[in-house]
Amino acid sequence: MRRNIIAVMTTVLTLVGSAVQAELKTIPIEEIDLEEIELSDVVVECAAGSSIPLRPFIRGEIVHLDSDGFDDLLLTVLETFYLKFDEEEILFSWEAQQWKRFSEFFTGNATLSLSSQDDQMVIELGAELHQSLK
Repeated sequence: MRRNIIAVMTTVLTLVGSAVQAELKTIPIEEIDLEEIELSDVVVECAAGSSIPLRPFIRGEIVHLDSDGFDDLLLTVLETFYLKFDEEEILFSWEAQQWKRFSEFFTGNATLSLSSQDDQMVIELGAELHQSLK
């Protein structure tokens, strides 16, 4: 009897979770208009081949990087993934069903190096991101 109750509860929770997911409309990232859409009400599709404007910044007491001059910087999506905005965090998914935090969805590292360009020292700041196991 107890096993049956647990099975019924699990089924109900699964159906409720599916119904909540079904209420969220999936919209391609290129069609997002932040003045018309509440991000918590949609799933954002980042399709392979799409480009997303990128505005980098660094803020702190020691150094500062402003995003002025980066108007043409684009992030190109190589493999389709989905975003869901859940209260204070962005969640990621490959199939818009199982959602993960950034640190669970990606693996990789950040780099900082020095080089020269036109006889001037240049600081290269980068990141290498890979998919975690699907």
